[in-house]
Amino acid sequence: MVRTRHVKRKEVTYSSAKKAKANMLIAIEDDVHTYKQFSTTCGAIQLYWRNLLRITSVLMRFPILHRVGEYFRPGNADEKIRCEAGTYTWLNENCPSMPTPKLYGFALSTGQTFTAAENLSWLPRYFHYIRCRILNLFGRPVPSKYVRHQGPCFDILNAGYLLIEYIDQCRVQRIGSFVIDDNGFLVLNNRPLSVEIPELEGKQIPVDIPRDIIYSSVDSYVTDILAFHDSRFAQQPNALKDSTDGAFKAAALTTMRAVSSYFFKRALRWGPFIYVLNDLHQSNILVDEEWNIISLIDLEYACSRPIEMLHPPYWFTSPHMNTIDVDHYTAAHREFMTLMEQQEEELYADTSVSSIVKNGLGNGSFWYSLALQSPTGLEDIFYDHIETIFTQDNDPYFIKVTYKFWKSDMDAFIASKVKDKAAYDTRLQEEFHIGSDTNDSPIIDLAECSTVGMPHPDQIVSDSVRHYPWRHIPN
Repeated sequence: MVRTRHVKRKEVTYSSAKKAKANMLIAIEDDVHTYKQFSTTCGAIQLYWRNLLRITSVLMRFPILHRVGEYFRPGNADEKIRCEAGTYTWLNENCPSMPTPKLYGFALSTGQTFTAAENLSWLPRYFHYIRCRILNLFGRPVPSKYVRHQGPCFDILNAGYLLIEYIDQCRVQRIGSFVIDDNGFLVLNNRPLSVEIPELEGKQIPVDIPRDIIYSSVDSYVTDILAFHDSRFAQQPNALKDSTDGAFKAAALTTMRAVSSYFFKRALRWGPFIYVLNDLHQSNILVDEEWNIISLIDLEYACSRPIEMLHPPYWFTSPHMNTIDVDHYTAAHREFMTLMEQQEEELYADTSVSSIVKNGLGNGSFWYSLALQSPTGLEDIFYDHIETIFTQDNDPYFIKVTYKFWKSDMDAFIASKVKDKAAYDTRLQEEFHIGSDTNDSPIIDLAECSTVGMPHPDQIVSDSVRHYPWRHIPN
């Protein structure tokens, strides 16, 4: 009988877990942490909001603490709540025609609670209104409509929440995420919280981007994104399959740094920057019977980004980034851009955004941006779509030369990663109770890996055919 483990609502076998690019040891623990938080949350929500609002249906959203990396980096859950509240507020103030659910209020794990002014009693509501009028009269920044007060701190829950309705007209000056600060002001002073950051930190991979950093230039932002791809390669125990795989990954990361300036024009280095929903997918778009969009939901990850990173979504034609049919997607891309240009002309008499987005598929910035957004898919996207922009030779000697430039003493680094992978495989087999008495792969002896190093350069060439069959050995 095949042994399985329950991972995120499905049964996973050892053979499939071994092939996964993600750290399955952490994924296996996901259900335990999730069920524990759900059982705690369901009891805690009865304590609050029951009589505060006269609303028939509301949706109370809690961050799943371990998935956003709260235990690995405390404060991530509150950061996520502030940024999501900032997104709702910014869209409401700057893009009122966009159909989004109402945000009635939110709270942080500290007990700080922010409630929309219209849901307060008359005295604090009118006090807030008068305060805003006076500040506006004197040309001072005006706070958002969310008023701070101290609510009950859920010690048993240790998490904040958002209470929302059930269910590119403005450009910004910096790259970052909007938040509601402690005084209720909408400010752009948080790191650009894209979905990759909490996902990596949730897998205990450090992302060396402080929460209070924002970017004024494209190149500094791209450099930091590539840095957390490097961090995943260095920190994840199963980041590579073997020494050859490590060489290919290191070569891809090295070249991604080298060619970044090709995809981002110097003239656009300092902007414009566009506020985007970077985790928008089909299930977050509600339509009516005639396919008119009636609402966008789940706006949890949004930030301002370089305009050259704005592209039509890859899921137009494919559920996965690394399985896109280029011809099929090109046709969908062309149709979408035609409609986008028409809408820009009708609404703004300006097609500056669409003209930049339209060129993304032709100049390759679509693929480069897609690779930046996919820690597990960067390598496939690079070799399939980015490397081919610069060379059509598929020369495997490229790997032999390039991988050593990822860091000094690469052979020793890859040897240590091979040992990490062996230890990971041993632990994974133990999780699935795989031993020598089964037909599955035997447990790896770490002692056998003590002398593992990089193979001879010629071996990398021959192994590249085995691991990457689209490559060939040059004559």
